[in-house]
Amino acid sequence: NFRCRLGFGFLRYFCMNKIQLTGIGIPRKFTGHFLLKNCPCSKRCRSAFDRFLKQSTKESFSRGLYVYGKKGTGKTCLGTFMLKWVICAGKSAQYMTHDYLVDFAFSERRTDFEKELLAADVTMIDNIDRPSVKGEGYYPVLQRGMQIRADAGLATVLVCDMTVNEFADRFGESAGNLLKRFYFCLCTEASSQTGFEYQDTTESGSSDKTERREGEL
Repeated sequence: NFRCRLGFGFLRYFCMNKIQLTGIGIPRKFTGHFLLKNCPCSKRCRSAFDRFLKQSTKESFSRGLYVYGKKGTGKTCLGTFMLKWVICAGKSAQYMTHDYLVDFAFSERRTDFEKELLAADVTMIDNIDRPSVKGEGYYPVLQRGMQIRADAGLATVLVCDMTVNEFADRFGESAGNLLKRFYFCLCTEASSQTGFEYQDTTESGSSDKTERREGEL
């Protein structure tokens, strides 16, 4: 058993280090192998993320992940780490930016929008809070994409600087409810008062907030 675990650990390390991750869209600076402990996010965040990965593996990656926090706190690192983990588990993954998703939705290929979204078992959409050249018209695009993948039982990784409630305010109540139902929300920062926790919107979409402790699945 020890040799099997050691062999699997080595194989997983080798795969994560050698796979040509640029082929699925991940920026080159995130394609190298890195240890989770070296990610700049908080220790509590890494612990919760590790438990989420193990639980997701058991559930065949059916639940999404929403990663938020200030710039430089390791959000994209965590997201791309999950994609590497997914690939090494024998599943497919893809990376895209929010601007790419919006541009695709408004391009001549827009009839293939659903096909593009369902191309992988796990899809990461980075920088969903960045301004788009499409203006406010891009807001429904992400919600539609989230709904399509949720209906198909596929996980999506969303990365941005917005808290859960700020996300609901910008993208609408329906998108906020999708986040609450199908995503594990993870903050890369450590709260000065309560350690790590994340916030969720209520069923009614009001300003009331329900706070959950770290790692609650």
